[in-house]
Amino acid sequence: WTSFDLSVRSEPPELFSVYTLSSISNSSDQIRFFCSAEWSTAPARPEEEKHVIGLWRSFYQQRNLHGDSMPRIFHELEGFKRVVCIGSLHVKWIACLTPFIVNDGPCYKYIHPPNLTATRTVESARWDASPNPKWIITELREDDIDLVNSRVHFPRPRESLRIRLPWSVAIRHADKPDGPPIAWQVLYSDGSMGMLHVEPESRRQGLAKLCISALMRKVEEGFHIDDPKFAEKYPWKRWEHMDVVVGNEKSTALISSLDGWVGGWGCHWSRL
Repeated sequence: WTSFDLSVRSEPPELFSVYTLSSISNSSDQIRFFCSAEWSTAPARPEEEKHVIGLWRSFYQQRNLHGDSMPRIFHELEGFKRVVCIGSLHVKWIACLTPFIVNDGPCYKYIHPPNLTATRTVESARWDASPNPKWIITELREDDIDLVNSRVHFPRPRESLRIRLPWSVAIRHADKPDGPPIAWQVLYSDGSMGMLHVEPESRRQGLAKLCISALMRKVEEGFHIDDPKFAEKYPWKRWEHMDVVVGNEKSTALISSLDGWVGGWGCHWSRL
């Protein structure tokens, strides 16, 4: 949903917002909220907060922003009895939205802008090329899901992980190609990279960096732009992004050491 009527105007106003609502399992849904004011690093202005609060109040009151779909979806959510997560909410809106949400913890978003001067080659598209013969790079498999879930702070529903398998990387011992992975990372449905993990006995060998670079190459290959209208301005490249929990010093040090990654802005994962 948008805060303005797309059928009336093709260009958005200066201040506008967009919601997305997606089901990630049989018992949970995720909201993503974006506001045009987030481009500025300045604190939220009163009129911006009023705009955002007004939209969330409408959301909570199950009002219809456009068409008749909003009330139907919230009826299906049974009065928010389902778990409704708000993913990567910009820190700019935390204060004004406190009456509406429960914060699970702050993160910091890191971004990797595309290199528009790079030239695509066959070699650059080989996401599964391993730099070391003792490792192979594959995707996660369905029989890896229980292991992956056992290593995260917030286990995901099995189905939500299963549909992300094609957008994952997993490093395995070359002499045990059918064995469990020793490192992995997943591309979430919003396009961010997450769930990075290296098994303790395999750490300090550069596997975390290898996962990140392999997944970046993989999504480069899968999301390159063919439309000639955009090919010159955006030649097959994407903006990558990753949320790091505030206080996770090891992850912060890792991503800060990677070429091309820069700090972006604060964000929170929250719940209705």
